[in-house]
Amino acid sequence: MPGTVRSSLGRAERGFTLVEALVALAILGLAVIVALEVGAQTLRAQAAAERHLEAVVAAESRLTELTLLPADSLAMYSEPRWGTVVLSRPYRWRALVRPEPQADGLWRAAVVIEWAAGDLAVETVFYRRGRAMKREFSP
Repeated sequence: MPGTVRSSLGRAERGFTLVEALVALAILGLAVIVALEVGAQTLRAQAAAERHLEAVVAAESRLTELTLLPADSLAMYSEPRWGTVVLSRPYRWRALVRPEPQADGLWRAAVVIEWAAGDLAVETVFYRRGRAMKREFSP
């Protein structure tokens, strides 16, 4: 036919229309936003886990110090005591040590660590021979 130019390319071979390109960019943009949000949530969870791990270290350290005190020094902790320990950030601690009422020589120690986003409590029971106990063997 004279005067008519026909393309030998079919519709599939001509490329994207403007609308198709915009839809593809919108989908790609949403995928990038979701990926960034997931990454940010992962970083926040990691930071919270690090704070919790530091609190565990502080609590276990304080609890170990308490269990190593001599029996006559444990009386200082019969009322709650508190203080601050600074690792990568400050943590407040509270400690209490009391003798177990029905078990001679057993003591219960509890430590609570507090920080801005939460708190952690640990406790243990340990044996400490007191001065009031009689010696079982004479030298």
